[in-house]
Amino acid sequence: MRILQRQLSGIGLAAISVALMFAPPACAQAAATDATADDEVPAGSNSEIVVTAQRRSENLQDVPISITAVGAEQAHDLGIVTVQDIQIVTPGLTFESGYGFTQPYIRGVGTSNPLPGLESAVSSYIDGAYIERGYGQTTNLFDTSVQVLKGAQGTLYGRNATGGTILYQTANPELGSFSGHALGEYGRFDQYRGELVLNAPLGDNVAIRLGALKFGDDGYITNVVDGAKWGGRSGTTLRAKLLWQATPDFSALLSYEYVRQKAYDGAQAERADAPLCGSCAIPIPGADLNPVRGFYEVALNDGATPSRLRADSFNLRLSYTGSNFDITSTTSYRNDRAYNTVDTGLSSTFALYNYGTNQGGKTWSEDLQISSTFDGPVNFLSGIYYFNDDAFHEAELSGIAFGGLTDLTVENYVKTESFSAFGEIYLTPIERLKITLGGRYTIDSRDFSANVAPNALLAFAPPGSPSSFSSHGKESVFTPRVVASYDFDAVNVYASWNRGYKEFGYNTPVFVSEDPVNAEKIDSFEVGAKFVSDDRRLRLNLAAFYYNYRDIQVSIIDISTGANVLENAAGAEGYGAEIDANFEPTNWLKLFGVAGYLHTEYTSYPNAAIAVIDPVTGGLVSSRADLTGTRLPRAPSFTGSVGFELHGPIGGGFDAHLNALTRYTSGYDFFPGAQGPLQYSRTGGYAIINLSGYIERELNGSGIRSYRLGFYINNATDLKYSSINVTSAGFGLFQTVAPPITYGLRASAEF
Repeated sequence: MRILQRQLSGIGLAAISVALMFAPPACAQAAATDATADDEVPAGSNSEIVVTAQRRSENLQDVPISITAVGAEQAHDLGIVTVQDIQIVTPGLTFESGYGFTQPYIRGVGTSNPLPGLESAVSSYIDGAYIERGYGQTTNLFDTSVQVLKGAQGTLYGRNATGGTILYQTANPELGSFSGHALGEYGRFDQYRGELVLNAPLGDNVAIRLGALKFGDDGYITNVVDGAKWGGRSGTTLRAKLLWQATPDFSALLSYEYVRQKAYDGAQAERADAPLCGSCAIPIPGADLNPVRGFYEVALNDGATPSRLRADSFNLRLSYTGSNFDITSTTSYRNDRAYNTVDTGLSSTFALYNYGTNQGGKTWSEDLQISSTFDGPVNFLSGIYYFNDDAFHEAELSGIAFGGLTDLTVENYVKTESFSAFGEIYLTPIERLKITLGGRYTIDSRDFSANVAPNALLAFAPPGSPSSFSSHGKESVFTPRVVASYDFDAVNVYASWNRGYKEFGYNTPVFVSEDPVNAEKIDSFEVGAKFVSDDRRLRLNLAAFYYNYRDIQVSIIDISTGANVLENAAGAEGYGAEIDANFEPTNWLKLFGVAGYLHTEYTSYPNAAIAVIDPVTGGLVSSRADLTGTRLPRAPSFTGSVGFELHGPIGGGFDAHLNALTRYTSGYDFFPGAQGPLQYSRTGGYAIINLSGYIERELNGSGIRSYRLGFYINNATDLKYSSINVTSAGFGLFQTVAPPITYGLRASAEF
């Protein structure tokens, strides 16, 4: 029995390693920053674009940061309906979601398994509130604008932002007007989407904005076992925002968001034959353990379930605008939960290795800042930030591979408390020259505890291991920022240095006590130029960067020892350049394009985890290799997008609009070293084409101001490509595929 238990220890924890990547996302409608959706403008328009990347409203061209700003209308026209779609207009951004939680990487910096205790290296903010867990961002966007801040953001958005920050902002209520819009669409795979937004005054100084979104689809992947469809999701989002303009100087904005979602996102397919396919080699009579051949097919047992996701969020923003000072307070609370069961053994006839997870937590934070508005050469912004999070991660393994053992469960809890003080001084020593000196001092404290069920302790832990254990960690860090910019009227040039960090963390779930890993650190250097022509028909932004990345947090699974280890395993560096251009040659044609070049490599990774073929058994086993000099995962050498918007009158009072966008990415590794000599965990370069269009008519003298009838086609060439590929020791080669061509019709009205 002890031999079986030791074998189960390795197999079971390897099952967890695969299943973690298919853990469910908690559903949260994304949004943050102060800019409303109306502050952004469609790509190709060279009107002023207002962003809040430096915690105040500024013209995009004046901000010394590489930024991609996506407005709500632009997002809709270009088919950007989920947060991962933002990558189609953002050079250097890779946004995977094939494992149930989103995995954003900016310029090659990100986190492959952002779970409780280990956050993403790309921070996300919704209406000014930091989002702790990485599975909270897979919902469809609506009535929301987005800003992607590239490179380390260690001062103003300093929490866990070694790669950058994504700010989501839901539209705020507008005083004195009744307005809104409604949309409905239907397409392939029975995809449907309906949204309704209402803005209404409740007096001279009070307004409310209500929004509702309902969406779903049947999925594009077929389970060959029972014919069920996977790869789809359905959900509901409800949002309410109440604005009270108490005085011309003081306002209060209260918001609530309700999100519920069901997602069939654990659809991985085994692509290897025996002996690489570990399940295929198990001699069990009557078991159908063959790999799946069809590209859009999987073989999942009836124990696999979709992700059930929920999130409730409250946000209170108080703002005071004085003659020389602006004061803002943002208080937020969030309660989220996600759970599902993943078939990690891929046995189509019975539960071989099934992994169930239940995770979530409660978070509240307070952000208080004051900024000056002096006319002189010196201004400042300063603030304090408090963050408190109680997270849990419960896991259960089941299946016949565990020899009849039941109740293989573990409960992990992570309590996080963080306090920060931050500030920046803005100096204008001479006209047109601006110097920014900033810094953030952060104190992070974490408490970790675990309870392990007796059978789980028997199977997965060394003899004599305790059934409960705990750990405590505390760390302080200072992250500075220095920027110099000079305004030449048409061109604004800048140079910056930012230091970022990602908090020390704990691995979850674990069955034995582990020490926390150290915080990640990065020094990021950037120079850039932002140009607008006198006639505002051409806008051109350029940026070049270099970073030095240290103490990278890496999750390592070793099936030979049954260890599930999180460690600081590597250092890396990267450099590259990006360009963002918009050109409007005529009033009826807008052209836009973005491109990015990126070179990354590990400067030190001598003992990386990989999977190799065992020369005796022919199966995949864990091993170690020196990956120094290899590139970082999800770091394509080239990314780029080009597109156009063509519009004009067609008679009968109608205007026609046609949008086209092509995104190309060169090949990249999904995991370090493509996970070994097989090089399966890699994708080649590919291009995706999206098309959309509509006819619009404006109405006078009626409650409806305008209406649109349109269409959309995503992945117009019906390209077959992977969301992610995994090489798993003891299991085989797993693939999750991206959607094929999707198309449909939509109708909308504004009133």
